[in-house]
Amino acid sequence: MAPDSDSATFLAQMFEKLTDARFINRIGGFPATYEGLRGILQGNKSRKSTLDTLGSIMVYSMIAYYPIEHIWYLSTFNKSVIKIDSNKWSRWSCQFWSIYILADLASTYIRERKLTHEAEKTQSTETIKQRDTLRWGYTVILADLVMALHWSVENGPITNNQICFVGVYGGIVNLWLKWKKMGV
Repeated sequence: MAPDSDSATFLAQMFEKLTDARFINRIGGFPATYEGLRGILQGNKSRKSTLDTLGSIMVYSMIAYYPIEHIWYLSTFNKSVIKIDSNKWSRWSCQFWSIYILADLASTYIRERKLTHEAEKTQSTETIKQRDTLRWGYTVILADLVMALHWSVENGPITNNQICFVGVYGGIVNLWLKWKKMGV
């Protein structure tokens, strides 16, 4: 096997493991999203901020995403039990995921700009750290966006090796950011 082929195989295997972990984490996401929806529906109907609106878009997109994603995931186990077009359901879930990601990207941009202005004024080390963390977060969001858009269409434009690289990158940086947040 050529070295490039070994690297591609390694990336594909790593990506598969990260993807499995992401699916397991998603199983518990619907109840939290439902709570978010209840909060939106019970909340104050007065004028909302842009961040509130983006948060609502994120919640509504996940209300559609989770059931579709769970049906798709179940269909991957035994096609004779759940007889659906798995690829179509996967594309639909990724389309709702794309909506979430775009709202998250806009929300992160707004928060990062606010922290940048605050950091310029105060030179606060803590504010600068928060801003830098959000900037790293951009790269994770963009990696997710690449994957979501690729999988939202029937024949995405990106090769499997590129998707594996983007997925591994996003997974590793996201884990690093969570580790950093714990203060370890």
